[in-house]
Amino acid sequence: MAIDLRHRFAVPPPGSRALRSLLVRLRLWLSARLWALRVAPARRRLRAAVPGLRRVGRGPVRLYGRTVARYTAAEAAAADLEQVCALLEAAGVPYFLVPAEPGPEVGPPVVGVVESHRAAVLDRAGRHFARGAGFVGAVGADGAVTRAVLWADGKLPRAVRGAPVLRTGVVRLGPRGQVLGGLETGCDIEFWRHGRDLGADPAYLTVPGTRLGDDFGPSLVAPRRNAVSEVLPATAWQPGVVAARPGTTDGQPDTPAARADVTDRRPGTLTAHADMAADMADGRWPGAVAAQSGVAPGRWLSALPAQQPATPATPAGRHPVVAAGQPAAPAPGARREVPTFAAFAEPGIGQVCFPVDAVYTWVDGDDPVMAVKRRAHQALSDNAIAARETGASRYTSHDELRYALRSLEMYAGFIRHVYLVTDSQTPSWLDPDTPGLTVVDHRDILPAAALPVFNSHAIESRLHHIPGLSEHYLYFNDDVFMNRPVRAEHFFHGNGIARIPLSPLKLGVGAPHPLEPAPNSAGKNAREVIRRFHGRYVTHKSLHTPHPQLLSVMREMESLGIEELERTAYSRFRSTSDVAPASTLHHHWAIATGRAVPADYRFRYVQLGTPDMRRRLARLAAGEDVDFFCLNDVDTSPEERAAARTDIHGFLERKYPFPSRFERAAGGAPYPAAPREVSRRRTRRGSIDATC
Repeated sequence: MAIDLRHRFAVPPPGSRALRSLLVRLRLWLSARLWALRVAPARRRLRAAVPGLRRVGRGPVRLYGRTVARYTAAEAAAADLEQVCALLEAAGVPYFLVPAEPGPEVGPPVVGVVESHRAAVLDRAGRHFARGAGFVGAVGADGAVTRAVLWADGKLPRAVRGAPVLRTGVVRLGPRGQVLGGLETGCDIEFWRHGRDLGADPAYLTVPGTRLGDDFGPSLVAPRRNAVSEVLPATAWQPGVVAARPGTTDGQPDTPAARADVTDRRPGTLTAHADMAADMADGRWPGAVAAQSGVAPGRWLSALPAQQPATPATPAGRHPVVAAGQPAAPAPGARREVPTFAAFAEPGIGQVCFPVDAVYTWVDGDDPVMAVKRRAHQALSDNAIAARETGASRYTSHDELRYALRSLEMYAGFIRHVYLVTDSQTPSWLDPDTPGLTVVDHRDILPAAALPVFNSHAIESRLHHIPGLSEHYLYFNDDVFMNRPVRAEHFFHGNGIARIPLSPLKLGVGAPHPLEPAPNSAGKNAREVIRRFHGRYVTHKSLHTPHPQLLSVMREMESLGIEELERTAYSRFRSTSDVAPASTLHHHWAIATGRAVPADYRFRYVQLGTPDMRRRLARLAAGEDVDFFCLNDVDTSPEERAAARTDIHGFLERKYPFPSRFERAAGGAPYPAAPREVSRRRTRRGSIDATC
């Protein structure tokens, strides 16, 4: 039986358009079935030659996937880009890196070649990938693959062979055959044409070619939109290099997403290879951006090797290119040089160039010592609030943190440093000495008189006291997960303004009530603060997603001595007098002061123990079109808790099958609660900052 391959198909529109859409789908289905019959012998030979392949598909589309031993989106994109670059260099085809469309959406890396090289590209790729499970597909206007086959099939279908944009890659599977990266991954190859060869102007051109006069003829024209320009006149064929200092902070992997300290911008430094320095009309490419093999999807900025000396600038009219026939694939972790144009090598106005950290709060409520301590203080509390807000489910661990960190590593490679805030607890599987991780104790950030604390609102009120924390950071509960690759631009604009995940749900009016959800009461109290200081009325809650935070906003509010915020810091258990510091209060204060704007977040909420829990989990497992999801245990009954735990563990293990770098090796000894001195020492290690 075929494994379901994540691949989006548009919902048919109503009326006659629906009929046309149905006919198109039927034609594609018939075409795919005929193609499957035609290539059956080739695929039998492939299965015999490459053991371990598994069939994957969606509807009539049938491909093969390869089981991998580890997976992150950034590493997969780097491998796919490396394959294409090495292929083009071996074929002697000049190419350049193309910046992806701006915005939070993450697409595959993109390279461009001139249309006249199409035959050479397809011929070389067909021979190079014939003995593997690599796919090639035609990319539609919406960026999705419309038709895909295997290179091993032999001659490509006409719809693929002549497509303006091709995507090539490999379907990567987890140990249970689950699809980790399908047709949405790979590397795109755009075939650019000279203006004189176009005929009619493409509809996506900002300036019609007819208005560019004689300059348009020799210009290179993209087959679709990109982040900078779809038309490159010959005068813009200038080489350029972005040199970024490779010193990622605190021992994190040296990835372009983590490298934010740009130290040099200069003209191109690659000298043209003698037999490829032809004139501009032949499409010989300009300078290079140094791209490291850990390049994140959709990125094009990267670093030159630190030891590489600058070479003389290329004379006018000559074009630095990658030497043909020398596809020297870099070793893992090494940087490779990818040619591009100067205009494509500059950071865009919306690109995030500052560091972004992540902060998780975690508690193991099943720890007997913690449970006894909580019950003792609960008996002394006269707090009037619904039992669900302080019950056992609020503190129960389903091992969510392990998988939350896996999701972060798989899909958010831009994170500089992770801080884990706990109450003298450390998960037995966690390696606290992992570079890029700091375990922070409540004692390091909260006043002694506020301890012990069992209230997430109180903890949130003091997160900005974590030493070394960057100005821009993401706050996570341990039950929030990344569902697919995201960029820093999902959470912040390039100028530092935060993108806030406001919920469509409202806080309601009236005084806080013990039986209403705690976020409603906390939001109402935050509303009074915003109204008192800014004269604005808050109406909406926040989504249970990663929360973008600004350190300066939290420090500003604390410096003003806001009574509600100070009271919350000393609130041992959730109370109707709390504010929600990291959500409603922070977000609306930042919006009111011009440091944040509301934004759309694609999100799925799953409440444990509810009748629709399994249905929602199944939709997520099938590749639901959301960026984040939350598995929230509000008040699961004791008799349903074991079954819910089993369902959650099975779902998370299938979705995030590989241990992250934050986990100790199998068989490692459990790590005891860290003493305060260790926590402080590790915190100081996390105090390095980087700027754009």
